[in-house]
Amino acid sequence: MSDQQVRDEVLIIFLAAHDTTANALKWTFYLPSQNTIIEAKLHEELDDRFDFKAVGNVYGRQPASRA
Repeated sequence: MSDQQVRDEVLIIFLAAHDTTANALKWTFYLPSQNTIIEAKLHEELDDRFDFKAVGNVYGRQPASRA
């Protein structure tokens, strides 16, 4: 394989992995948002698991999150 072919193969694999990861994250956030009960349970579980109060009220300082 020439250097150009190796470069092309690496680039294709990198871009394919990037696209796959982006799509997985997109669906990970989209699907819970479609069911308010599951979304509320997820928020509750995250609040229990992580101490968000230790860093302050992050959401209150960001007006875009209240929209």
